[in-house]
Amino acid sequence: MPIQVPRIDDLSSPEGLREILGPIASIVREPLATVGFSQAQHERVTVYLSHGSQAQVVLKRFALSTSWTAYRTGDPVGREAALLMEPALAGVWEVFGNPYRAFAVEGEEVGLLMTDLTDTLVPDDGSVITAAQEDAFLRSLAALHARFWESDALRVSWLAPLSARFHILHPTSGAEELHRTSGAPVFELVQRGWEIALGKLPARIATQLQRPAEQAADHFSHLPQTLLHGDTKLANFGFDANGGVAAFDWATMGNGPATVDLGYCLAINSAKMSLDKKRVIARYRYLLESGLQRPIQVGTWDEMVTLAIVAGAGMLLWSKALALDAGAPGAAVEWAWWARELEQRFA
Repeated sequence: MPIQVPRIDDLSSPEGLREILGPIASIVREPLATVGFSQAQHERVTVYLSHGSQAQVVLKRFALSTSWTAYRTGDPVGREAALLMEPALAGVWEVFGNPYRAFAVEGEEVGLLMTDLTDTLVPDDGSVITAAQEDAFLRSLAALHARFWESDALRVSWLAPLSARFHILHPTSGAEELHRTSGAPVFELVQRGWEIALGKLPARIATQLQRPAEQAADHFSHLPQTLLHGDTKLANFGFDANGGVAAFDWATMGNGPATVDLGYCLAINSAKMSLDKKRVIARYRYLLESGLQRPIQVGTWDEMVTLAIVAGAGMLLWSKALALDAGAPGAAVEWAWWARELEQRFA
């Protein structure tokens, strides 16, 4: 398991890295760009060890007060670091490979040192992932959900509640963030995207999507609960040659019905999945029921799929609207799928 060190600077200094990796000859540090809108700072550190080999690690550091994913989901502790200290959630690493090597928490600041998974990440070039990668991803996600299905571990106090999923990128979030002294720039896009999206949808659907987050969450609170990764973007997972999947970026992990993760997956990864959405949903259901070793009742599953659509749209329909407005390839088909599903689910 990862080790905790006293200071964040220990995660990239020769003295600190010596305790983590062994005797060091030299290190090279360079800024690292990442996919998405994170406000965290990332740095690649190449460590040349005294015995002649080298190790490449990535340092991620952020402050809870300035990371919008943290404060908009009510993160009081730095969930990624808290996960590494929580025995009740150790089963996560029975499902996913653990890339974390060390971590530090200083007040509201968090530092995480991870193995550099660059060579195992899916390319950020618009290409579709392989069928093997897609199945490994869905299999691991379903295994996580089955592993923690109605588990006592869901009582861990700092897990993000279901309402956080509807709050984080709610149609009102753009206005809320742009009134902050240091609001994240992405919310300019969020605000514009929601204006476009709500204008294109039937009024009754637009009204449903603008419900308060707590009200939307209450509507689905009776469904079975499990542990959610929270950010099921393919860029947050590494795929090894043996079919294993490593997972990082657990900043919004929480509890809630399993299909919240599925809905976000359908929305954020739409251009990269090899199966169409209907077959992704069917494959995920098969893998989840296999992990549970029992079927999910038809009525319950139908409600779970409704939640996947509503949550996926509630978090990312604004981005579908921006793509449609820009005339992006495939955007019209993508928008039509979500609009049609929402009309059916809110009928």
